[in-house]
Amino acid sequence: MLSYNTTTARTQINAIATRSLLDEDFKAEILTGTRSKRLQEYPLPATVHQAVMDINAENLNQFILKLHQIITG
Repeated sequence: MLSYNTTTARTQINAIATRSLLDEDFKAEILTGTRSKRLQEYPLPATVHQAVMDINAENLNQFILKLHQIITG
């Protein structure tokens, strides 16, 4: 997904994954309809932001796996 291989986007995606693991409120919001609001805290390119918004995950493990897939393509 990150064809341009930006370090910033990778760093931000890793920050989202880490925060999801450590912050219960953030995790709850990232897995529900308020994901867009929480993603505004991270400077992601529009295409990456949309890819994260398009993630359909039932739990945190699935969400983080799909974040990894965005990074690795």
